[in-house]
Amino acid sequence: MTTTEQDLQWLERWKSQLAAGAGPASVFAFQQNLIKSQALPSSATAKMRTQQIFQLVSHCIANVPLYRDYTKFGTPAELARDAKLWAGLPILKRSALQSQSQNLQAKSLPKGHKPVALLRSSGSTGSPVELMATNITATWQKAFALRALIWFRRDFDQSLAVIRKFSRSTTLLPEGETSTHWADYEGIPFHTGKRFALEATKGRISDHLDCLHRRRPAYLMTLPSVLRELVVLSAQNANDWTPKGISTLAETVDDDLRGAVKERWNIEINDTYSAEECGVIAIQCPSHGNYHIQTDSVLVEIVDDAGKPCIPGQEGAVVITTLSNFATPLIRYAIGDRAIAGKTCGCGRNQPILTRILGRERNLLVAKDGKYWPSFGMRSFRDEVPVLSQQFRQTALDRLEMSYVSSEELTIDQEDLLRAHLQKALPADMTIKLIRVDELPRHESGKAEMFISEFEN
Repeated sequence: MTTTEQDLQWLERWKSQLAAGAGPASVFAFQQNLIKSQALPSSATAKMRTQQIFQLVSHCIANVPLYRDYTKFGTPAELARDAKLWAGLPILKRSALQSQSQNLQAKSLPKGHKPVALLRSSGSTGSPVELMATNITATWQKAFALRALIWFRRDFDQSLAVIRKFSRSTTLLPEGETSTHWADYEGIPFHTGKRFALEATKGRISDHLDCLHRRRPAYLMTLPSVLRELVVLSAQNANDWTPKGISTLAETVDDDLRGAVKERWNIEINDTYSAEECGVIAIQCPSHGNYHIQTDSVLVEIVDDAGKPCIPGQEGAVVITTLSNFATPLIRYAIGDRAIAGKTCGCGRNQPILTRILGRERNLLVAKDGKYWPSFGMRSFRDEVPVLSQQFRQTALDRLEMSYVSSEELTIDQEDLLRAHLQKALPADMTIKLIRVDELPRHESGKAEMFISEFEN
């Protein structure tokens, strides 16, 4: 049995639990077709993608001021068919998205497309962006969320805890809010177990862990930065709660966190790569670890510093084109992330892949000879120095600050050991300042970055 057949079988398993009404039945049928599309030959998917790009570009030239002069690069049909012509289109920078926001709004929309929500990036860099989303983009996002749950083989009869930023944060106390369904029936058409919603921006991580111990959910969905602290605190707690599955979103998952979760609970992290500007970008393969690009709604390019396409195995910048959002279309938008290009996955699902999501370009450590992805391997060092969680800031070419949470004051010897451990991971000698804090700062979005560069060479 192929992977796609197994996905369909898992979806079919829950058909008897469909909620009443035409809506849930329609969601179920849509998901069936979405799963079947995974097995289509590349020629068929390429033909559909060409048609999508043609429709998008035609709409943008006619209705979006910023793109009206794109005819100088080719006709919509030529741009849709010719990869070289497409690669010649300018890359849209975040700064342009902010300064040209009005010129990115479509003056009219195709029949059936209706604006329904304002998307706003977290602005964790101090530079948020806003876009209008439509009913069509909302439908795709809910379909991808359900697809991920099917890929991850989630048992909908079980309970789910979600720790993240919620739009109704003022109503969510640290102990959580309980609902009888994982999501609305437009997203998950089945009857499900309970969902416990915990507000990531309220209360301490220890409060959330206490709630998880009381509620004992089968599944946990949260931000990697929250999970990082949860797994460390859980290892120090005698409570035997063990989740059956963990899903992450909104931040980068590194090998250290994956190893910690595997060591603590003997399960793998199931990650979804997404961004506020464009929704779900890729879903991690549960069997091979690659990230399957959700080509039904987004076109992803990985380009080098010269803007040329990367070959499989090469690292580059992530460039996004949103194929379903005709209200604020993004054509070749540099989202600010770095990833490694891939080709195909051994699981049999036919979407193009990213082999790894590396993170935000702004989070690179700056050295005299270039930039590096910092990895300090703190998990393996906690037996020697009792650090529960940490955040790094590069404040100058030769200076690094580490803010950390610890149950006790570190001795001078422990601080020396910690500095020596950190120095091994740095490309050059740096002055390392250690700062003990009660808790790490968390953005209003709920995110907490592990490494922040405040220095530009």
